[in-house]
Amino acid sequence: KLLCSRDGRQQTGLSQPVMPAALPMDGRWVVCLGLLVACLRSAVEGAVVSHIFEVGYFQTDPDGSGATWIQGINGSMPGPEIRVRRGDRLRVELRNRCATEHLTIHWHGFEMRQAQEYDGAMGITQCGVEPGHSFVYDFVVDEAPGSYQYHEHAHLEHVAARGLFGALVVEEPLSSVPLWSYDKDVVLLFSDYWQQSNHELERTKQARLVRPVAISAMGNGVGLLPFHNLLINGKGAFNVFGEQELDNGWVNGLEELTPRAGETWRLRLVNGGALFAMRFRIDGHRLRVIQSDAADVEPYDCDAVTMSSGERFDVLVTFDQNPGSYWMRLETLEAVFGMHHGQLGTIRYAGTPGGIEPNMGHSRTHRIEDSPDLITLNCVDQAAISPTCRPITDLRRHSSFVDAHVGSATDSIHDFEISLRGLGGGFPSHMTRLMDLAQEQNSYENQFDGEYVQFVPPKLPYSHVEGSSRAEHENTLAMRVSLGETIRVVIQAQDRAAHPWH
Repeated sequence: KLLCSRDGRQQTGLSQPVMPAALPMDGRWVVCLGLLVACLRSAVEGAVVSHIFEVGYFQTDPDGSGATWIQGINGSMPGPEIRVRRGDRLRVELRNRCATEHLTIHWHGFEMRQAQEYDGAMGITQCGVEPGHSFVYDFVVDEAPGSYQYHEHAHLEHVAARGLFGALVVEEPLSSVPLWSYDKDVVLLFSDYWQQSNHELERTKQARLVRPVAISAMGNGVGLLPFHNLLINGKGAFNVFGEQELDNGWVNGLEELTPRAGETWRLRLVNGGALFAMRFRIDGHRLRVIQSDAADVEPYDCDAVTMSSGERFDVLVTFDQNPGSYWMRLETLEAVFGMHHGQLGTIRYAGTPGGIEPNMGHSRTHRIEDSPDLITLNCVDQAAISPTCRPITDLRRHSSFVDAHVGSATDSIHDFEISLRGLGGGFPSHMTRLMDLAQEQNSYENQFDGEYVQFVPPKLPYSHVEGSSRAEHENTLAMRVSLGETIRVVIQAQDRAAHPWH
């Protein structure tokens, strides 16, 4: 069935166990044994995790800057947190209650092996779900346990502010032995927030009606739009780092964690934003990184982490400081004209009075960079690499790592280079070149030569066309690789825009 149809696959479910009629036991024992067999089968085959996403418009004011219309799920932003175990079957029914927009949902970080048709990239693997219709995503989760996210993956046509995203967690199978010990597991989902719709923002940008000054300390562009706000789990306050006096009790609108002294919590840090890279720390507490983008790593201690859009870090935090309340700080990388943008949350040890600003650590307007001895991991666009500004390559795969999908990978490495060039304006002016370095020699002289093309979205998703070839999809650049081959991709950005890689 083509995914352009409005219905998903038929849900079959698990068949009910059938007991032999001659078994000499009363009905109660038959029922109990039948339930036991069903439970055992569920443990082996995985459970069915079902959600219904009603996507539509609603009004909200998450940061006190004024009510606006949001496009969100079930009347909330962010959407519901999804937790599954590896081997579970995830079934999400997307009901499009919007007036004009076509919708899809993308499972960010999922490899979607044997289920690529449910990847949710509109125009690439799936047609958009039309207004007033629904679609069922139905697939077995075969992903590494860790932290992920889901979000809409549609064109920039939305007539309401962005709110269709949420956290997605794959937990260890019940039969596995966990690598880490902790008392609580919590997601902190970060997002950038504007009151305008994607459509309005894109038109403003293309018309060059704004001149963003989102420039990092290293002189690079870290945002194509003026900052409005960041949110933590959909909560926040407006202009939290300003010098103005804030109303009593304003901290009640912030995200708050309430650990007991001595507890260790697993914090799943997810940058669910669309644009800004973000830096996170907790006053007075160290972060022990145990995962990066759902990959287990050897424990790495630091004070802060930086995340680009879609990036995730899992950290262990032991609450071993003097009981009280402390700030959680989330900042953008903007560094010109004295800019200090971001959001705050609070850590309030159990028994500490709430509703007031934290009484431990630094002041509200303190900058993370004001503490020069702090170690920041993934320290991009902040300073030169140093003992306190560390690259993500410091991380090492955990010794327990085994890739079940490697198979018979070859020893050779196939090199490609992707060069990206923006000519100003919006999406149509983005130019891309692909070089197969096994066929073409890479040199300084040819860095700006070769065929640069503009991507033209196909009329039908690639997966719909039988025997499709490059000729049937205008300006599609294809990497041609062999099964089991290891590839290495060099991404060269020839302008100051931040290009995503998917």
